[in-house]
Amino acid sequence: MDFTKEQLSELICKHSEKENGLHDLMEIMLESLMISERREYLHEESVAGNKCNGYRPGRTYGHGRTLTFRIPRDRYGNFHPRILAILRD
Repeated sequence: MDFTKEQLSELICKHSEKENGLHDLMEIMLESLMISERREYLHEESVAGNKCNGYRPGRTYGHGRTLTFRIPRDRYGNFHPRILAILRD
């Protein structure tokens, strides 16, 4: 399903107005960024036998609430999402 930027913006605005909507969106965005980064990492590294290997739980603090999300892993455990380092600081 392909949406235009305007349609995505409208959906995001509507969802952010719901209770806990902003936190949901932040969790979704974090997971999406990390999944995209893992895809690029596996494509660039091209290590023989290395593949996507599930997720591990993660959490950080948002606006007055703990954000919980899934952190993607690779088979060899070498992938570390850059966004997590930013969140730690």
